[in-house]
Amino acid sequence: MFNDRVTKKQRFREENRCPVCDGADEDQRGRGERCFGFLSSDGFYAHCTREEFAGRIQVNADSDTFAHRLDGPCRCGERHDAVADDSYFDETSDIVATYDYEDQDGALIFQILRMVGKRFKTRRPDGRGGWINNLGDISVVLYMLPKLKAADLSIPVYIVEGERDVDTLSEAGLLSTANPFGAGKWKQEFSEVLKGRDVVMLPDNDNDGRKHSEEVALSLFGIAESVKVLELPDLRPHGDVSDWLLDGRSIKELTELSEQAPVWEPSTAQMRNDGLRFRTAVEFCEETPDKTLWIAEPWVPVQGITSIDGKVRSAGKTTFTLAMVRAILDGSPFLEAPTEKTSVVYLAEGGPTSFREGLRRADLENRSDFHVIMHSDTIGTTWKTVVDIAGKKCLETGSKLLVVDTLSQYTGLRGDSENNTGTALESMEPLQKLVPLGISVVVLRHERKAGGEVGDSARGGSAWSGTADVIISIRRNAGNSSPTVRKLSCMSRFQDTPENLVIEFLDGSYIHRGNETHVALQSAKEKILEVAPTAEGYAATADELIQNAGVTKTTGKEAIKELSKGLHRNELQRIGKGAKGNPFRYFAPKSV
Repeated sequence: MFNDRVTKKQRFREENRCPVCDGADEDQRGRGERCFGFLSSDGFYAHCTREEFAGRIQVNADSDTFAHRLDGPCRCGERHDAVADDSYFDETSDIVATYDYEDQDGALIFQILRMVGKRFKTRRPDGRGGWINNLGDISVVLYMLPKLKAADLSIPVYIVEGERDVDTLSEAGLLSTANPFGAGKWKQEFSEVLKGRDVVMLPDNDNDGRKHSEEVALSLFGIAESVKVLELPDLRPHGDVSDWLLDGRSIKELTELSEQAPVWEPSTAQMRNDGLRFRTAVEFCEETPDKTLWIAEPWVPVQGITSIDGKVRSAGKTTFTLAMVRAILDGSPFLEAPTEKTSVVYLAEGGPTSFREGLRRADLENRSDFHVIMHSDTIGTTWKTVVDIAGKKCLETGSKLLVVDTLSQYTGLRGDSENNTGTALESMEPLQKLVPLGISVVVLRHERKAGGEVGDSARGGSAWSGTADVIISIRRNAGNSSPTVRKLSCMSRFQDTPENLVIEFLDGSYIHRGNETHVALQSAKEKILEVAPTAEGYAATADELIQNAGVTKTTGKEAIKELSKGLHRNELQRIGKGAKGNPFRYFAPKSV
């Protein structure tokens, strides 16, 4: 019988009275106050024996009790909210359910154990057939990850708050997942697993559940193919999809509601935000990637702002930016570093004719994933409205990058107002509001006449630069007459961004030439080889070579040292003793 399986600790006794009627087995008989019921093995139901508290609950024929739910609304018409503590249970047999978290190949990484009393524990394999009762430093993954990776992209994914709900939906034939540890524990890298998928959020019917679903939806926006947030009709307070199905609803109805649900928009979450949220350092790190993510590494960070400045019509800011945009649209490397493929929204200045030439030079004329508006089309529209419209265009097209070319043209700031710190910060605020929506921003700025160090060289100086995560100053490379060579000087919040880099624009693309020191050394080598005698009888000293080549003494000596390391033809050969009256002399024999 049912009662034969109930342990002594589960019985309602003086020290653990019934949370429904406050009765216990030891109470005096015949007074109508005694309860000889018990707590369910999972701690979620109080099996009370007193019918007057039952309401609409039917008697359980096996135990002759009325099962009251303890962790939410109960069918008796009351709320008990009295999930049992550990004193009811035998610790040796209190595992209610085991949830396996596996890598994409199906290898077990860790387990979450659901214990009696709605407690949870974690453990991971020790490699010897046993367990380690913590997660250590392992990376957590989504529940049912192998199924997600194996499933066709056309199959929608239902995101729920707990493993029990995932199992319920999976058993019904739906593709479902959840992050470990419940509401508020979603990580950005989880969103990448769902890239290109149609996602339906099924929030629990409470504030934490709704807030969690909106945080996840915001994280997925622009990554998933589509995101919907479906609040189930007539879901009991604090209930979940498993409860909804237990209350008589069907999987067929769930899928129909999912198809009818509108696509989620970020403004939905913003309108519902009812306060500021503080997070601990641990919570913040759990919710953000442990390494920097890039749209174009190491120039444009994900959810960041990059400022690019250079002299008007001579530095090549727009040419550089459009070349980078082309690589981003294709997801191909830019300056030998990876990019993330995404469509792009571009606010362009100048006339249509000149910008068309820029598109031709960057091979962007036939792109349908590059969305442009000209400044002339926005005249009469406020800067804030332009940014709002551009942000909506990004969200509509799934574009993760917005480019503003140039910032001063669109903000309309001129003269002293451009150098005013308060005005500058106010003008940047609309762009900063796009960043939490998953939109990276690149702003182009003109260099001021006096120039200056990177970070101060652009018009408006540090008033604008302080809001940027990466600052790039583009200039012609000093001492190099080639019109195709540029020097990038950078300041960045990220160590991956180099302080300086020399690049060259060839055949419609930029070529990585190395840092300034490396380029100067290579140039010095070439110049020294050009002026070096070709016969031993005319060999020249180091000072003579440096003077004839027109290079600096320090760089020239380093170049001569490297050129004379190996006795290869077309490089320098050295003769002499390096002594007074017989100095080292160098020549570069012609190859035969």
